[in-house]
Amino acid sequence: MKKDVHTAIKEIETTIGELVETLTEIARQAVDTDTESYQLASEAFSEIIKNSNNSIDLEDLV
Repeated sequence: MKKDVHTAIKEIETTIGELVETLTEIARQAVDTDTESYQLASEAFSEIIKNSNNSIDLEDLV
């Protein structure tokens, strides 16, 4: 059963690097190869960004 986490978490402060690293570590547990884990982490990251309700200030990324 899928949980709706959109209402459970309002804000998490982290860097993009920390988020990508964590997603990759979790993905490694679910697949067999590094290539698959990177692909899965990439897809998860894309979904997080796509479903984000907050706008991203590109100036903060530089």
